[in-house]
Amino acid sequence: MRSIAVIIICVLYPFCDGLASVVLKGKVVENRLGGPAVVNVQIHANGASDTVTGNFGDFSLVFETRNIGDITDVTVKKLDYEVVNFYELYNVVLPNNPDIKPLLVVICKSSAREEMARLYYGIKGTEVVETNYRKRVEDLMKINDDAAKEIASLQKERDRLLATIPKFAEEAARIKPGQMSDIYREAMRLFLGGDIDASLNVLNQERLRQAMDAAKLKKKEAEKEIENVVEAYLLKANLFALKFQFADAENVHQELVDTVPDNFNALLAYARFEHNLNNFAKALPLYETCQIIAIQSKDLSNKSVVLNGFGNLLSDLNRMNDARAAYEEALKISRELAATNPATHLPKVATTLNNLGNLHHVQNRMNDARTAYDEALKIRRDLATTNPIAHLPKVASTLNNLGNLFSDLNQLDEARVVYEEALKAFRDLAAADPATYLQDVAKTLNNLGNLLFGMNRLDEARAAYEEALEAFRVLAVTNPATYLPDVAKTLNNLGILHSDQNRMDEARVAYEEAIKAFRDLTVANPTIYLPYVATTLNNLGNLLKRLNRMDDAQTAYEEALEAFRVLAATNPATYLRDVAKTLNNLGNLFYHINRLGEARSAYDKALKVFRDLAATNPATYLPYVTTTLNNQGNLLSDLNLMDEAWSAYDEALKGLRDLAATNPAAYLPDLAMTLSNLGNLLSELNRMDEARSAYEEALRMRRDLAATNPATYLPYVAKTLNNLGNLLYRLNRLDEARAAYEDALKISRELAATNPATYLPDVAMTLHNIGSLHREQVRLDEAQAAYEGALKIRCDLAATNPATYLPYVAMTLNDLGNLHRAQNRLGEARSAYDKALKVFRDLAATNPATYLPYVTTTLNNQGNLLSDLNLMDEAWSAYDEALKGLRDLAATNPATYLPYVAMTLNDLGNLHRAQNRLGEARAAYEEALRIYRDLAATNPATYLPKVAETLNNLGNMYRDHSRMEDAQAAYDESFNIMKKNKK
Repeated sequence: MRSIAVIIICVLYPFCDGLASVVLKGKVVENRLGGPAVVNVQIHANGASDTVTGNFGDFSLVFETRNIGDITDVTVKKLDYEVVNFYELYNVVLPNNPDIKPLLVVICKSSAREEMARLYYGIKGTEVVETNYRKRVEDLMKINDDAAKEIASLQKERDRLLATIPKFAEEAARIKPGQMSDIYREAMRLFLGGDIDASLNVLNQERLRQAMDAAKLKKKEAEKEIENVVEAYLLKANLFALKFQFADAENVHQELVDTVPDNFNALLAYARFEHNLNNFAKALPLYETCQIIAIQSKDLSNKSVVLNGFGNLLSDLNRMNDARAAYEEALKISRELAATNPATHLPKVATTLNNLGNLHHVQNRMNDARTAYDEALKIRRDLATTNPIAHLPKVASTLNNLGNLFSDLNQLDEARVVYEEALKAFRDLAAADPATYLQDVAKTLNNLGNLLFGMNRLDEARAAYEEALEAFRVLAVTNPATYLPDVAKTLNNLGILHSDQNRMDEARVAYEEAIKAFRDLTVANPTIYLPYVATTLNNLGNLLKRLNRMDDAQTAYEEALEAFRVLAATNPATYLRDVAKTLNNLGNLFYHINRLGEARSAYDKALKVFRDLAATNPATYLPYVTTTLNNQGNLLSDLNLMDEAWSAYDEALKGLRDLAATNPAAYLPDLAMTLSNLGNLLSELNRMDEARSAYEEALRMRRDLAATNPATYLPYVAKTLNNLGNLLYRLNRLDEARAAYEDALKISRELAATNPATYLPDVAMTLHNIGSLHREQVRLDEAQAAYEGALKIRCDLAATNPATYLPYVAMTLNDLGNLHRAQNRLGEARSAYDKALKVFRDLAATNPATYLPYVTTTLNNQGNLLSDLNLMDEAWSAYDEALKGLRDLAATNPATYLPYVAMTLNDLGNLHRAQNRLGEARAAYEEALRIYRDLAATNPATYLPKVAETLNNLGNMYRDHSRMEDAQAAYDESFNIMKKNKK
């Protein structure tokens, strides 16, 4: 039997080993998985003849004396290049079939090794996480068909884990060939080969302890040995984390710091682990211990690293002043180190400057932010000239940040230039590596969309937002923890754009999806996401206000205000301005719904906050002061507090002139707006020449702005022409008024041709004004054509957005009724009034504060018509209902509504006079006269003519009843007032 066995062995050996060689095939690519093939790379392995790669980067090593299953190390050489995935070239198993899984080798320029290694380990780490996630889901489904709750919990674990991959990749990439222990090298090889359990088995607890004990016993090179074992522990912690075993990973970190409590790298890795998982309370003391160790060891490099990380944590905790101190100390150290070792430390200088720039920007220290970004950008551009692969992404990131800063400074052309440069860089990078750079493409698109929106290039902005949203949704499918916030932020921006383009339903859907996402994120991390909830609620409030859902708008604003007040209690430097902005919005809402006392209180509070902030930072907050003064001026004007209104506008105007003197591009638009508002006030005060001067200065500014940026400023040119037309109409300079209106109409029609949703409302407004002008000139057919053109546009708009445009439909119907009455087409007039009244009554049912005044105005007009039709009882009923409504309104807001009470009393007096009801006519006229006299005491320019008109009516009544002395007295007083007023 033995001889037979010997024969069998002798026959088999030649078959396995002597008659056929073993082949190992592979391919060499540059920079990344899927990268371009590299030719003429030298390949070496013991037992095989050396070879070089061919035209497709492929190679074959032939082993004449080795067996299948034997192990070999592969060496790769190319001048100025290093291997990225060098672990996979150790202990390579010679395959049975070399074509099934060729050996893939990734090489890169030596200067880019760490960056390319970071990308490689990031991809591998993500693959491992996703593979383990799918496996655990399958296991759950086998155990329980209805495992939705467990899978949801597992998904959250996966998302948290994916957020830690960048730091894992960064730590792994720092280690170069020859700098790790045998244990670490073997474990990493197995991990990269996909066998994470075998890798953990190599890193078993007993083996690691033995290695640490042996390292501690060594005298020579003890520190290096300990560091090698530390790296092995850290690899084990990372591998547990990649398997979703966070508790096990934390235990490994804790065991390591217990074993080597003074080891900087162990503590820093533990701090970053907790920081990346948002366990801020655990991360904080670990960072602080790292600082102590770095100080004691006098290792400035370590100190700068930990200060940067510590600054990031403090920034995440909204401890902005502490974060700034940490960054500035880190920067000082990095500069000192870079003076003697620029290759190593200049990138760290740039990183800290970039972080510091972000912090300054958040704190509105704009000049400091720009200085930091500019220096960071210069360093990174210089570094990218010699190593674009490593540093071009950093250049693009800093450009993006600089674009954000320019945008906030209203330097829009500069912002667009840097955003587009950043976007091009990120698109080029994403074309080769979408997993890494698609997020940066999306973020830059979002920023560019914000800018284009501010430049009124709305279609381009929408395209940018929608491309960004699509990218973020794709990224959020596999990593919601990281990218859901970006989805929500982009939805918020898209909501603002939809709102401006009058796509109200789309805007509301976008806001509501964004708020839901931010609320969900706030549950786990209120410090970070509560500000986003509040900001989006503010935007939703603006939309609901435009939709005339005033109660819902108030609820949204008040929830936003409460959130910002909570945030400002601990971080006033960041959030007080948001408190004031929300108060301003709430003031605008109260103003719109005629709750003028509450509006004034909100504006006053906002103004106080902005004044306090402007005292220390005028460059940032003086614009907010002027905006609030403008709003306050509008309110005071409506309250008939004309001197106070003028004072508010005047202060705003002075502030804006000062701001525009140094930054005209940013502040001339606001200066023009304030001049326009001042023109409105002066017009109300019958100071017509001054009003015209204000309008014409505003118009000149807006024409100049439109010459270089027509998309943004032509709409404002049209609005100013409209206001100027209204003034000229009141001055009875009707041909000039018509010219202004027609210029405005031409501009609005041209704008509406390309953007009807935004500008058709302006076309309708101008047509309406032209209709009123034609009516005044007794060009009644032309007036009717203009009104009907406005009415058609407004009806079409109301079909898709009734909440916004039905009030305008009713206004046009009301004026069309007035026209038909002038045309003596009394049946059509009555129909128009009835339709307008029905719309206003329906609107007033849900929003009486806003629409009851319109109900009363239409009732008054209807009363006049019914009086013409000799339907005296119906006319009296209309006047009486209007009067009751106006008395109720005047009880809470006399400054606004007493003039209308007096007007209706005058009309009612005329009705009683026509019915020969002398006592009732006299009572109505005299009450109207008392009201007008009181109003004229503070605003004679506006109300003395009304006093004269009412005296005239009273004189007519006396004359009709042969009370000639009383009639003469009334006529004389009326004549004297008109004579004096004319002078």
